[in-house]
Amino acid sequence: MQTAGDQIYLKYFRLGDTSYRQKVRFYEENPLAISALYFYDRIEVDMDYILCLFEVGKYERFLSKVDPVLEIIIMENIFKYRDENIFCDLLLKKASCLYNLNKFDKALDILRQVVKIDPQNRFAVRLFIICARKQNNDTATTIKALAMASLLIVVGIIVSQILIVDSFFDETIAFFNFSQKYIDHFLP
Repeated sequence: MQTAGDQIYLKYFRLGDTSYRQKVRFYEENPLAISALYFYDRIEVDMDYILCLFEVGKYERFLSKVDPVLEIIIMENIFKYRDENIFCDLLLKKASCLYNLNKFDKALDILRQVVKIDPQNRFAVRLFIICARKQNNDTATTIKALAMASLLIVVGIIVSQILIVDSFFDETIAFFNFSQKYIDHFLP
């Protein structure tokens, strides 16, 4: 005989492995029923829900929900989920979310951990290299600031020449021409 919790669990997973949006909607429409599931069933649904959030691009929500699931995975010694190292997979997805949200420093910290755990993970290594390049370092920031300052100085010089020198140049030349004629006329 199936309980209400069993029915919710089965309904959730009957949606299909690639029905990410439907699973997210189902999870968010049935929070009380899911919280009433048996402990390990709820963990499994929570892990799948977190993965679905990542797949549909809900990065902020993923980041808000992933840490408690990671803690449970550590406490319960859950190593595999769907033949994947779930701990590394969630850490990598967390770093990817941070990368997509332009939080390169935080992503880099997490990617260091993932690369230490699994140095053969090519995606983690590539993302680590990309984040390291995009990370705001002091040298790049200094060069950008100097370039902007140089541009502002050049623009200032050009504007001052146009406004000050060019507008008075014609008057100054006219004055000197008049002075020269005056001097030439009265002085032999």
